[in-house]
Amino acid sequence: TFNLLWFLLGIGLTSVLFILFGFTLAARTTTINGYILTSPIYAIATVLPFLDYFNVVKSPLFFLIPSHSTLVLLDGAFNSRPLGELLLSTGLLIGFNYLAWLWAKNWFYKYIVLRTGAA
Repeated sequence: TFNLLWFLLGIGLTSVLFILFGFTLAARTTTINGYILTSPIYAIATVLPFLDYFNVVKSPLFFLIPSHSTLVLLDGAFNSRPLGELLLSTGLLIGFNYLAWLWAKNWFYKYIVLRTGAA
């Protein structure tokens, strides 16, 4: 069975999160080359939860990485997962989105607004 709710929550919340990460990184870099070269550094941790998903390494610490919650929600869209785990993953992604929004807002102010008009 396919559950559209968990699928849309996983895709939607993760999309917003990575857009906010992109804004944060774009505020800090001055060139497109700088953005392209530094973005993998930010993204490298997002692949770690795949170790848990493919049963290579199991750790509850993977819940601290946003992409783990995405994998749980997307898996919950296609397979049966405990409701508590799905709700926890949704709450964590909402929390990660809030933290990413604060980070993006602060870096935008620091690196864009305060530099306006600087030579």
